[in-house]
Amino acid sequence: MTKATIRQPMTRKNKITQAKKLLAGIDERDCKAFVVIDRNGVLTCADPGYPDEVLPQDIVFHIRVKEMPPKNE
Repeated sequence: MTKATIRQPMTRKNKITQAKKLLAGIDERDCKAFVVIDRNGVLTCADPGYPDEVLPQDIVFHIRVKEMPPKNE
């Protein structure tokens, strides 16, 4: 059984610091991994935030799928 973490309310100092970071364009969050599939030049990603939410600390995997022509029998 896991305990739920209780988030403490932000202090005034923390709010000001966070606001300064947001105004400077610094976004803080853990790194994410995006899997992008390139099928015949069409990029698809299961995460709706791609490419708008990609940050420098994120990892993006590009998978290129090559369609094989049908075999003539």
